[in-house]
Amino acid sequence: GTHLELTFIADTSNMAMYPDTLDITSESHDIRYVIKAFRMKSSGYFSREASTEFILTKDDINSPDSTMVVTLEEGYYKFVTFADYVLEGESADEQYNTSDFNDVSMIYEEYAGNTDTKRAYVGEQEIDVVRYGSILPIVSDTIRLAPLLTRYQIIATDLDEFIMDRAAAMKASKTKSTDDNYYGYDLDSVAVDLSKFKLKITYYPEILFTHIDLLNENNPIDGEYGVTYYSKISKIDSERALLGFDYVFIDKHQESIKLRVSVYDEEDNHITTIPIDIPVKKGENTEAKGEFLTYVGLENPD
Repeated sequence: GTHLELTFIADTSNMAMYPDTLDITSESHDIRYVIKAFRMKSSGYFSREASTEFILTKDDINSPDSTMVVTLEEGYYKFVTFADYVLEGESADEQYNTSDFNDVSMIYEEYAGNTDTKRAYVGEQEIDVVRYGSILPIVSDTIRLAPLLTRYQIIATDLDEFIMDRAAAMKASKTKSTDDNYYGYDLDSVAVDLSKFKLKITYYPEILFTHIDLLNENNPIDGEYGVTYYSKISKIDSERALLGFDYVFIDKHQESIKLRVSVYDEEDNHITTIPIDIPVKKGENTEAKGEFLTYVGLENPD
């Protein structure tokens, strides 16, 4: 065999794709690299079945850059690398099923948004692995890793108005229920607890891609309708709140993601549902901003 040194370098041309993380720490996750080598056949085409596979993990998650040395037989190969995040000390699939690069799929029983552990990178490089003489030289090459998914985040710009509206509704409800006898309740100091509100975010009316083919220009190949995840109102400042974010597969012709955000109070009463059409571009982060919380919404959120 021949020793091959592979260096992985992340594409940093769009760092906005990866803002400061909320839930990935070196104490909880490692970066994992799944590298599959597809050998060129006598026909001049690369096999769709990997001739060999390597898995590398590292605990420094601040950068996906890394280097590994492997040994394999001579030949002309296409190396395809999928990098993601797995539980610390583990190498098994967590967010994505990587057993078949013809069909890499999201793993979930209940779909989860609002997690940066869904970040993933992909890269490929054709390398001629040749052994010269009896010495085992190290053949070196570089695989550049680019973001595989698109990220979006939904930001409401009317948090102050929403709080005033909910406080007014609480006052009206309290006044009615106590029949003007407040029992010491100060109506001017009504506190609105944002943690009591629940958000239901549904991909609607279009399909959400959940399967992708890494051996065919990273094109999505399958998905589901009506995929839903739950979120909360996270205050940014007096006027803005983060309603949710996610990482999604899109195909090369897709220009937007359509979804609905439904808002419920602590008693699961429906307040509003907002249809949002988010413009997206592969490998980039999009901020969808608007007066979402005070939107006069749909009567039937489901």
